[in-house]
Amino acid sequence: MRRASTWKPATAAAAMLLATAGTVAATASPAAAATTISGRITCGANSQGRVVGMWVSTNAGGNGWASWTATSDPMIANYSKAIPSGATSVSVAVGCGGSPASWARTYYGSTRVPSGGGAAYKDWICYTYGTDVCI
Repeated sequence: MRRASTWKPATAAAAMLLATAGTVAATASPAAAATTISGRITCGANSQGRVVGMWVSTNAGGNGWASWTATSDPMIANYSKAIPSGATSVSVAVGCGGSPASWARTYYGSTRVPSGGGAAYKDWICYTYGTDVCI
């Protein structure tokens, strides 16, 4: 005598999961390519102190905190930030003096970057000359 097969909920769930996983894998888009902007930040002589932070914004999103490392000179730090490869302009806000949570002064700058991936290198010198700028 042949036994009738039964469709169990667990079997149905597993089949549905496998079917869905195949669909997701087939339709998932690749992650957006990124480039990296990096260089040095220098808080100039009249800038209120050492480097304490850097925020990076682009015309293509990917805004956020740059990672940075102080050098033996506390007024200078090396930084890097991944940005979308489609970005063509970058703006920065650099904190000099105070603490990472409470900057004594904020300096602003912007630059153009080549689009299409790869890496961009830009050194920023931040100082007060009528206004607080990074060039």
